[in-house]
Amino acid sequence: MLRSNNVLLERKLDNRKCWRFKTRTDVVMFHGAHDQEFIPHTHDVMTAILVTAGTVNVTIDRVIRRVEAGQMVLVGAHQVQSAYPIDGNSWEIRSLHFPPSLLVKHDDAWRKAKGVISFANPVCGNQSPDVALFYDLHRASETTELVTQEELLLQSLIRWFSENTDSFEPRMPWIGHSDVRLERARHILASTLFERTMLESVAEQVGFSTHSLIRRFKERYGLSPHAWRMQARAGEAAKLLIETNSISNVAMNCGFSDQSHLTRIFKSSLLRTICLT
Repeated sequence: MLRSNNVLLERKLDNRKCWRFKTRTDVVMFHGAHDQEFIPHTHDVMTAILVTAGTVNVTIDRVIRRVEAGQMVLVGAHQVQSAYPIDGNSWEIRSLHFPPSLLVKHDDAWRKAKGVISFANPVCGNQSPDVALFYDLHRASETTELVTQEELLLQSLIRWFSENTDSFEPRMPWIGHSDVRLERARHILASTLFERTMLESVAEQVGFSTHSLIRRFKERYGLSPHAWRMQARAGEAAKLLIETNSISNVAMNCGFSDQSHLTRIFKSSLLRTICLT
């Protein structure tokens, strides 16, 4: 089994790579260099991000954290995240996207949370043993065909996360303070995802002014209704791209103005990872 004493800074990549775990299609790896920011977005899976070069400001639930090379960030499902490089320099990451069920126990609280969990203390220092383990797993998955080795490393990493979850200060923020009107607004947006539904109409249906809906929706979900709809559209588009190579048709069918519009959304977040095999 591979071991790394330190996470070495890697040279800037010519291309970004994304691949699925060999034995688990719901686990996705990403390796890439960036010189642009990631706009606020969410995933319905958990994300572990290891910065391997550069320094970035990562914003999670409106809290900005400086993350340097060798540090790892654990982001919960549906937790709003964004990132931008320090001083405009490029940065490089390796990320792992996996379903919450691999990490969180299925107790009553978990079922009530419907898979939603966030972390108040998401950044690990470069001396943490899981950083080296994460790096070993990522490198093994990228460079070897040894499925057994890859699976053992993944199990070891998930076990470490599970045993040390408390150190990340997990929270289940949606329990006990639901607003039926906001839930209904989100349901309307989801059920008319590819239509040109006016926000004024949604606000009127749920009993808010447009301004109040935007403010309350962002307070609750971390994104404005428009940003939430764009992310949801992009997520559906990514799933469709698994079945077809026609990006222009997918963009049109998912309510984007053109292929460039869809591409911009993909490039400004990690949503593109779920459409790759």
